[in-house]
Amino acid sequence: MFVCLYFLNFLSVCLFFVTLYRQKGQSRREACVVACLVFSAQVFFFTEGQSLFNLLKTPVPSAVLYAVSLCAFSIGTALITNRSARRNNSRLPRKREGKHYFYPVLITVLIFLPMLFVAVYYPPCTWDSMSYHLPRIDHWIQNGNVNHYPTAYPRQLYYQPFAEYLMLPAHLLSGTDLFDNLIQFAAAIGILIEIILLVRFFGGSQPVQTVAVLMVLTSPTVIFEIPTTQTDLIAAFYFLAFLYFGLKLTCRQAAWLNADAAAFALALGLSLITKVSVAVFELPFCVWFGLRLLKLYGKNVWKIYAALVLCFLIFNVPYYVRNYSLTGHIFGPEDIQKTMRNTRFGPDVMFSNAVRLVGMQMKVPLLDINAANLNFIKNLHDTLGMMWNDPTTTFYGDGDIPFEYDIEFHLDDYRSGNILLVLLFIIVCGTFSVRKIKPLFLPEQNSVRSEPENKDLTVMFWLVLLGFLLYAGLFRWQPFGTRLLLPDLLAGVPFLTIGLCRIVPLKRIQQLCPLLLFIAVVYTAYIVITWSFYDPLSASGSVVPDKDSKPVNGQQKVDFQFQGIELSAEYYTNDLKGLQRYWFERDYKYFRQAKTYMAEYMSIADRMTELNCTKIGLALDKKNDRWEYPLWALLRSRFAKTGRKFRVEWVVFPDELKQLRNYPPDFVPDIILTDLMPEEITNRYEIGEPIWKYETNSMILVPIKGRTKQ
Repeated sequence: MFVCLYFLNFLSVCLFFVTLYRQKGQSRREACVVACLVFSAQVFFFTEGQSLFNLLKTPVPSAVLYAVSLCAFSIGTALITNRSARRNNSRLPRKREGKHYFYPVLITVLIFLPMLFVAVYYPPCTWDSMSYHLPRIDHWIQNGNVNHYPTAYPRQLYYQPFAEYLMLPAHLLSGTDLFDNLIQFAAAIGILIEIILLVRFFGGSQPVQTVAVLMVLTSPTVIFEIPTTQTDLIAAFYFLAFLYFGLKLTCRQAAWLNADAAAFALALGLSLITKVSVAVFELPFCVWFGLRLLKLYGKNVWKIYAALVLCFLIFNVPYYVRNYSLTGHIFGPEDIQKTMRNTRFGPDVMFSNAVRLVGMQMKVPLLDINAANLNFIKNLHDTLGMMWNDPTTTFYGDGDIPFEYDIEFHLDDYRSGNILLVLLFIIVCGTFSVRKIKPLFLPEQNSVRSEPENKDLTVMFWLVLLGFLLYAGLFRWQPFGTRLLLPDLLAGVPFLTIGLCRIVPLKRIQQLCPLLLFIAVVYTAYIVITWSFYDPLSASGSVVPDKDSKPVNGQQKVDFQFQGIELSAEYYTNDLKGLQRYWFERDYKYFRQAKTYMAEYMSIADRMTELNCTKIGLALDKKNDRWEYPLWALLRSRFAKTGRKFRVEWVVFPDELKQLRNYPPDFVPDIILTDLMPEEITNRYEIGEPIWKYETNSMILVPIKGRTKQ
């Protein structure tokens, strides 16, 4: 399979840098982080390069590029290995800490192996993935490039695209979404490596590093996002890489200046093209790092500054140009920017959003406690004369009403809180206000490198806190804000771990490890159980189409006539085979988070397959948050049996999108899927009588006779 070249290339890059760093006497963990950054840059250049020539339509060009890269890095590894073997006698032995494999093995077996199974066996099924993360990938492949295309769902165009760039090669080379979830899976492993590096940088021994890793895994947001195609773990990985290499450059003279500066610049550029909110968390560190670099390197600092500016421009300018050329703004149209940022600013806005964000993190399974939490927030706002649910600072989404503060306890990838980490932060900060928290130092490190200043860890904490406050002051509060804060929250884990080691003896902290591991395993087991033993047929609450089943007693058979073809739709309620169908048929798994969508979308796909419609138009209202991606996935699985290809295009969209390179002026669909009034598409196409209606009449299929004369 072509997709093997993508993952083998990634492994070859990792092996190359591990071999290179070992020869230079550098950390292998650090080599893995650098390898991920270099591989990410490679994916960016390959994707943008192919896009210039419309080469993303077929997997062959990508396969050739990744095969060439695989060979190049493999040859490089062999050359370094041979050179290292000749110089082996002159290399000084490195001091190593004792190896502790107990918790790494448990974490791998109890958490990452089950997550690997879920990531591969279950398809993407989150709301954002179905709405805009994955549809944009299929449109890019269909168009052959990553330029903007006509759509009524603006998030598919204007949001930072790099997380989807990483998924694109696996999606293109395999022809399925089977491996799309593995990008976040790899990012989670990278985050744990970075946390170890950061804790070690401040002197944390291996037991302290283990505590930090387990703290990260007690975050339900981290666990629940591992087997998904969300983007927060990817953004957190680049942000933590930015912090680590920034600290290496600014807290001491770098032993390998050019390599550290390049990794620092790559991490900054890649993080900004992945998620815009990361820029807010990085801004305080950019100021601090900039001043420290100037003080430490003097006139030579211009090289580092130039690398930072160059990487920022290279990775972000193509995205900015596409948005600016279409809307006049580098982040997209003004209306979509207003859905995310506050429309007024000030200390009161920052305080209100910060309090609500912390409150969302503190939810527990007891509704009475959550209600008391909400009442406290309301009373605090009333006391200070502020509106607790201010529409100018509260997220609307695609609707017209701001989201309410939800007191329900959720365990999912976008609403779960991180109560344990927040409580530990409160404890450490309370102690921090009484006495300073200094870094720990390994005895063997003192003779190898200079120690970070005692204030560095404290400054890092204050900058993490400042990033949180800036986020609260700039971005609207939303019930999904816990995952958007994930990069900043994880950046505080080193301070939290070192602080606990200063407050409590290490032996007592190590006694927490089994409890922390147990919490992470419980979250993992919850995912495996709820995803595996979930019957969408009975849970959907509605009938499900199945051509092989018999009509249910008392239920009518619906017949349609279209182009001489008789179509039948027989509906049935759930039977005992529902769970088995879910286990063995991938199509059902897309609707785990939206059970009521399943019957509608699967029936639509069945009707389109019966009609053999290969040109499909979409005219959907984005305010209803229609899922576009299941249509691609279901049609792909059905048309694969016939060997025919299909094409999906939006036919109702803003008129300014007609100037795009990917606008197909001659496209006439065979059929249109719409939830709009037919009058909105009759000015473009001559339509026939609807041939399919779902029982709720929310979406209909309309045959197209041709283009109207205008």
